[in-house]
Amino acid sequence: MAPVDHLHQLLRHTCAEHKRETIAFGRKIESVVGRALLTAVWRNFVKGRSEKQPDHRTPAMLLGLTDRPWTWCKILAQRLFSTRE
Repeated sequence: MAPVDHLHQLLRHTCAEHKRETIAFGRKIESVVGRALLTAVWRNFVKGRSEKQPDHRTPAMLLGLTDRPWTWCKILAQRLFSTRE
């Protein structure tokens, strides 16, 4: 449950439409979901596990899904499902 709580806190503190006390809102549900998915990818593949400790491995690296942190160029380079455009 802790990883879900951490992602929820990250969304609440970074995306304006997910904060409690705001007048901002997502106009299209696809945009809100897209931003949430990008935040989840950033959290798991780009951001290191800890900013306080010198360990810069990502959660995906610990699971063996990748050998190095990803860059935004790699994440946004191509669509994975180009037939669904």
